[in-house]
Amino acid sequence: MFHRSIKLALAVTHKHCLERHVCISTPKRLHRPANGSIACTNFDVGERRLSTWNYFGTGGTADQSVPLTGHENFAAGTVADFRTRLAAKLGAQRVWTESTDDFAARTSRYELPSGDLWFIQTRTSLTLECSEGPFVRVQIQRAGSGLTTFNARSIMVCDAQSCISPAGATLEFGAGFQQLVWHVSRDVLIRKLVALTATPVARPLSFAPVFTRGTPESTAFLAILNSILANIDCTRRNAPVLFIAELEHALMLSLLQNWEQNLRGLLESN
Repeated sequence: MFHRSIKLALAVTHKHCLERHVCISTPKRLHRPANGSIACTNFDVGERRLSTWNYFGTGGTADQSVPLTGHENFAAGTVADFRTRLAAKLGAQRVWTESTDDFAARTSRYELPSGDLWFIQTRTSLTLECSEGPFVRVQIQRAGSGLTTFNARSIMVCDAQSCISPAGATLEFGAGFQQLVWHVSRDVLIRKLVALTATPVARPLSFAPVFTRGTPESTAFLAILNSILANIDCTRRNAPVLFIAELEHALMLSLLQNWEQNLRGLLESN
């Protein structure tokens, strides 16, 4: 489905490489839109390859690159600033902190075809009380820890586990917390499930709130997410829309297949 000129998306073998992979050791043009070509960013990638990009490694193995840099970046020096300019975008009705001293929060956002990706980091603690909405929230820790509470249950977001929650939840970000947040439409997930199984779905879709890091299922999910982030971060502008849409589709399928959910039996029976 991809045109031959989309070099970054295709597996190739270079004379300096020992295996087939997607290599970005030198800048490449992705495609030629009407307004000009999109090229890799000018940061030094050296011999980095998309297949080895890792934003969520443990034990100090994560790449130092900050995800989504350059995409709707925002920095808040006060809670009031965060509340005024970001709360509504995150679905938060209330925002507060126990300490206003040395407060700082930074966010980046990238819009996907069926949702959006957020990178959020806070210097001091921050709490968001979020309202109900048409999406589910996946939180993956990169540094520090946080706590997500919904339906009278509190889930730690840390290096040992990720969390999935409905839009309506209370999010507590600890000091120094860094996380990648994926908002994905619940209706789109259900439509994907119906399309895959050719089975009407009458029950609402619900997920187990905890996803243990380091398991084969979590590793598979994060591999796709790492690929999306790497393809976003290696371009100066938006990455090729169709390519990102296909990767997002794969991420949704991985979420449905690898994360415990009440309709998983439909997938396993097909």
